[in-house]
Amino acid sequence: MSTRIYGIRHHGSGSARSLLQALEAQQPDCLLVEHPADTNAALQQIATPGLTPPVALLVYDPKAFHRAYYYPFARFSPEWQALQWATERGVPVWPMDLPAGMQLLHQEENAREPLLVQEAADEEALQMERDPFASLAALAGYADSERWWESVLEQSAAGSEVFEVITDMMRTLREATAGRESALTLLREAFMRKTIRQAHDTGFRNMAVVCGAWHGPALEGWQSIKAAKDNALLRGRKKVAVQAAWVPWTYERLAFESGYGAGVLSPAWYELLFDQPAETLYRWMVRAAGLLRQEDIDISTAHVMDAARLAGALAAMRRRSVPGIEDMEEAAATVFFQGNREVFQLIRKRLIIGENIGTVPGSLPAAPLLRDLEQEIRSARLSKEYASLEELVKELDLRTDTQLRASRLLHRLLLLAVPWGAVQERTGAGIGTFKEIWRLKWLPDYTLRLLQAGQWGNTVESAALHCALDRSRRSDELPVLANLAAEVLRAGLDEALAPLILRLEATAALARDVYLLMDALPGLVAIARYGSVRRTDAGAVLQLIRHIIPRIAPALPVACMQIEEEPADELFGKVLETNRNVLLLGEAPLLQYWQQALRHIAEAVGIHPLLQGGATRLLFDRNMLSQDETGRLFSLALSVGNEPLFSARWIEGFLHGSGLLLLHYPPLWDLIDDWVSGLEQERFREVLPLLRRTFSAFPGPERQKMLALAQQSGRSAATDSVGALDEGRLAIIRPTLELLLKTPLAPKN
Repeated sequence: MSTRIYGIRHHGSGSARSLLQALEAQQPDCLLVEHPADTNAALQQIATPGLTPPVALLVYDPKAFHRAYYYPFARFSPEWQALQWATERGVPVWPMDLPAGMQLLHQEENAREPLLVQEAADEEALQMERDPFASLAALAGYADSERWWESVLEQSAAGSEVFEVITDMMRTLREATAGRESALTLLREAFMRKTIRQAHDTGFRNMAVVCGAWHGPALEGWQSIKAAKDNALLRGRKKVAVQAAWVPWTYERLAFESGYGAGVLSPAWYELLFDQPAETLYRWMVRAAGLLRQEDIDISTAHVMDAARLAGALAAMRRRSVPGIEDMEEAAATVFFQGNREVFQLIRKRLIIGENIGTVPGSLPAAPLLRDLEQEIRSARLSKEYASLEELVKELDLRTDTQLRASRLLHRLLLLAVPWGAVQERTGAGIGTFKEIWRLKWLPDYTLRLLQAGQWGNTVESAALHCALDRSRRSDELPVLANLAAEVLRAGLDEALAPLILRLEATAALARDVYLLMDALPGLVAIARYGSVRRTDAGAVLQLIRHIIPRIAPALPVACMQIEEEPADELFGKVLETNRNVLLLGEAPLLQYWQQALRHIAEAVGIHPLLQGGATRLLFDRNMLSQDETGRLFSLALSVGNEPLFSARWIEGFLHGSGLLLLHYPPLWDLIDDWVSGLEQERFREVLPLLRRTFSAFPGPERQKMLALAQQSGRSAATDSVGALDEGRLAIIRPTLELLLKTPLAPKN
């Protein structure tokens, strides 16, 4: 009878080579691997054609998707190689780790337990607990244990006999930690021993046990530890039923940099160690040179030879038998870039982390939503972006069927909280543009989010539809519902639009806050005005808008009364945005409602001056106020009976956006000139910051003209001549201007 314990480094390329040699020598009749026992069915699929690492086994609770684990595999992972070896030879495989359903519950329960105050331990003991291998690495002259393990056990051609040495070393380290193991580690090791006993009772007598090196000593004595002790530790442990699915993985996610606890520092380097252990130095340098040449950096064969020799010399100086990745990085940076490591970062990610991405064949079981997504990706021609490890920028033209489909897919995923793409905002571009620019990068973690979204439907379209409807039922905030309606439009979910409109109407009928009504308007106007771009009938939204604007108009002047400075600034922005949206609609009845509200704001007593000035300017721009009326309101605002701060804020509101009106309408300039000239010195100091803020917002050429005008000794009569208008030429362009502005132009007085 023989039971061999092989303590490996997870994702260790040297461990994988040594393990294959050991399995060939032993020829076991059963392979037990450190993997959750409830993933047995999924592990039997490991030889499926098309299942290409890096991949991960996603194990999750279908009733609570936050309970989930990823178990990644690379081609150089010892477990992957052992499973492939056993499958090819028909050797039974037994996963022996504590079931994932138990581990998930244990972690959840442990997270809720209160922290206990423990007696202080000495620093050496704490360091030993945090990283048991750090002391050995320090003795050998390494700054971290990862580099030490790589140099001593992964790069060397140790062979199968290395596992006895590893087990002895782990035994010594575990004794040094005085048995301070976590509760989860003890549970896992008890279950592993229990599984080994079960395999033995089944009749296997030549078993190979592949586990993390740390667990080796605990499993080696499985016969000497009483089964009753392990059973007592495991008795009464609850577990949840889990499901498992293979998902593509990446080297980037396998690396320590991604936060993966069992990751490695340099997956691409480990792959090279596994494939070409005897030629890694020169192959790595050649690969580096090739990548640099792709970046149009001139690297010769002599550079490669010099860098390889320097890496060997650095390793010898550090008393290492072979150069490690650290030595080669320094050598490449020195020879290729004269020591400039910042430039070396151009290729570091591809050389050290790697850009590999795995594949999972469609023949393997997967959640229906995942399968539908893959089909949608192919139909939308986004396969390249889906497989890319880098963030890609893609411009979509919504006038083409395929790219409109791609846009809808990306928006549907956003509704499902799967942010594969982010729309890049463009100045002046909204929902109505024919173009969309997306930044796309798929992360493996999104697979779990999709599984969670499976509760809404088995296709991306149906899941997004039901998710949107659920969000609408759970919200009673008008802006949220309006934005959701805009999202539904972008996603092409016409079926959800009608229920959303009903929900919006019911919410708007109860809304008393004019702020909420104004916040909801931009999203609704975008739908009503640009629905045809996405081939969606948004007429129902327009009907809702026709109810909302008449509710805003009478309530807005009341909201502008007796308010402080900060709320006035906020409301001023909302008034400008509402004005823009009402003009976009271009419906005469709605314009009339809105202009009546602006006129009330411009003339009523008690309105904040910023809002009064802004309303006056908006009416003047639309020819709803004559020059004489505007001048009268201007004079009233700047009269001596008003505080200078009042007048300054009124001017700020009136002149928002542009000062051209002052340059081309001299009476207004003269009014301001008289007002400023008449201020006492103390009053002038008070209003100067406000005036400076107002005028500093104007473009440079406008400010230069105003400065020249202010420096003139006389009044602005020189600017009063703008030339006579040619009525004949004006009549030619008048129809076009009225069409663009959607309002009749007043005849010249």
